Amino acid sequence: TRFMGRAFVRRGLLDFLQIEAGGFASGIAGSSAVTETNYKTDFFGGDLRLLLMPYIGQSIVPYVYGGGGMLHYSIVEYTLETPTEFKRKDWVGYIPLGAGVLINWQQNTYFELSAGYNQSLSKELSGIKSATNDRFVNFLFGVTVSFE
Repeated sequence: TRFMGRAFVRRGLLDFLQIEAGGFASGIAGSSAVTETNYKTDFFGGDLRLLLMPYIGQSIVPYVYGGGGMLHYSIVEYTLETPTEFKRKDWVGYIPLGAGVLINWQQNTYFELSAGYNQSLSKELSGIKSATNDRFVNFLFGVTVSFE
């Protein structure tokens, strides 16, 4: 797991539905269970998400989200078992899904907490050959400001 930076812009479509366009920079790191060598992959990208907010309270606003996006990955450290045919850099699609909550702090300012699951459309992000596409999770803590 590595640090993730994210910036976004949200716009209301309906009282309970918002659209979000965002960009991020992050990466994944770990080790191979077979050769016990480490891998490290950096990536950046952008996505478009729909946020469903079923309850809008005075102090909290829970939401779920889903969307699609593209990320550019670059394997900077690869394991001894990384196949030579694997691309070391490439653009791939991914699908972000998750849930979060906005906690009212001051007028038009919220603390935001969320957790997400991201399914990539590639088996090559980690440099380790697998039968399924790579995936990663993220946790976000931040401050959201509303300009209404």
